[in-house]
Amino acid sequence: MSARGWQREVAALVDAALGGAPAAAIGLAPGGRLDCRAASGDGWPPGASGPRGLGDPLPFADGSLASVAVTLLAWTPADGPWRPLLEEARRVLGPGGRLVLVDHNRPRRRWPALLAVVRAPAPPGPSPAARWRRLAHPAAREAQAAGFVVDALRLAAGERVQVVSARPRPS
Repeated sequence: MSARGWQREVAALVDAALGGAPAAAIGLAPGGRLDCRAASGDGWPPGASGPRGLGDPLPFADGSLASVAVTLLAWTPADGPWRPLLEEARRVLGPGGRLVLVDHNRPRRRWPALLAVVRAPAPPGPSPAARWRRLAHPAAREAQAAGFVVDALRLAAGERVQVVSARPRPS
């Protein structure tokens, strides 16, 4: 599958999970900073709200967003705390809000799992062993620990990418 092929596949899963354009998208920008983009009714993305540090609050008011998409593909757990970011996403989501996480995944069969270390989207890491460990990081468990209920986990790109759909746990 080409790079564009897996990206289209993942984008379709994200769109389906969100039911339309996200109200905000968060990804890792160069230099290990968060790139937060707010969507408008015209399409995606209209403009960036600017890079933020991993520990900084998200630039949105409490309960102001209907949905948030977080791309974790360029991250490793050692890059920074995921839980504070996910807790911030929970803070900015309104009632009935939706969180979608896009992250690496280790395929279930051994040969595809080994190929996932080097094929796009290859996980970050200084060595094949570090990339192998990165593939096993459970984004769905991170979301649950941050106060979300996971509704669905879909696999894409030959099981190399997981798309997790979750909603805030009722208080």
